[in-house]
Amino acid sequence: MIAASSSAIAQEASSPSGSVRPLGLRAGAFLLYPELEADAIVTDNVNQTKHGRKADIGERTSIGLRLNSNWSRHALSFSLTGQDIVWSRIGLDELTLSSTAALRLDVRRNLKTTLRAGYDLGHEKDSPKRLIHTLTGAVETEFGAGRLRPALTLGVMRVFYDDRGLEGRLRNPSDEDYIEPSAALRLEWDTGAMIRPYVETGGDMRLHDRSRDSSGNKRDTHGMYGEIGLVFDDAVWSGRIGLRGAIRHYEDDAYADIRGLGLNAALAWRPTRLTTVDFSAGFAIDETTTAGARAVKRSTANIRITHALRQNFEVGGNFGIEHDDYVGSALRETVLRTGLDASLSFYDGLALIAAWSLERQFSTEKGGDYLENRFTLGLRWKP
Repeated sequence: MIAASSSAIAQEASSPSGSVRPLGLRAGAFLLYPELEADAIVTDNVNQTKHGRKADIGERTSIGLRLNSNWSRHALSFSLTGQDIVWSRIGLDELTLSSTAALRLDVRRNLKTTLRAGYDLGHEKDSPKRLIHTLTGAVETEFGAGRLRPALTLGVMRVFYDDRGLEGRLRNPSDEDYIEPSAALRLEWDTGAMIRPYVETGGDMRLHDRSRDSSGNKRDTHGMYGEIGLVFDDAVWSGRIGLRGAIRHYEDDAYADIRGLGLNAALAWRPTRLTTVDFSAGFAIDETTTAGARAVKRSTANIRITHALRQNFEVGGNFGIEHDDYVGSALRETVLRTGLDASLSFYDGLALIAAWSLERQFSTEKGGDYLENRFTLGLRWKP
């Protein structure tokens, strides 16, 4: 994410819903936005199973930190978010972490270069003990050539897996680790209005540490995508929406190419100063460790509504869907997610937060369906 300019930071003092956001802590030429949250979670199906449902209570601790420069030229931003959920009954913790940094260099009035780096720590959906590490780096150059705005991005991603063994020791079992160089070209047309059309194309290569898996099959792949869409930029609508087509080719002749088409969007609608509606959607052809599957076509969509009942009292609701089509196997999974939440700010950045969420999975695998309710109550601090 490119760091906000001084004007953007000033705008961030008030949310679209009209509630006042923290102005941050000044540290020289930077603004810091720390966040700390502690919650108690109650679930009626901690293992997300169809049969033998187990209730559990968890303790969640989450941290967040954003840093934005306040320079007249160039921009630097940094963000760090992480959370750890410790379940009392099953004795398992779920740790996630994400960090990003971006440095924008205003080389000339019509030429900007942004350097990006990131790290993510997650785990497989059905195996919290299997950690996934993702390192990313990219260089993006934007040109201003009249009404045409081309942007070229060169990037690299490193993905590797770890199993948390006995007594917390790590072992690396995987022939699934890979490095992925990529390139993308984007052309955006400045119409002078709030809506700007764009086209984008790109490609990547997934080069595995071990070129063949345990069955002797070649693992390396390369992919391409194309996208066409619109960018929105005004006080009521902002974001983008596009239609993306993707193809992935396998080096092993036994595997046919995989193709797919889906929506790629991140839109915000602000019908009033008190209400914000966010919509996101995505489509990708991803790696998978599921037995018998070569890849997974993943389509997602989510809508969230936030409304400020008072300056210090905000409520929200969301509904989302995720569909996974595992290529090479009969497995199909659809997950529906919905929830309600509320936050009440009462003293010096402290807020009481409460939430309910429901997750329902439908699977073609026997016993793969499940239903889970979660209830959360906690405190959040944002000075």
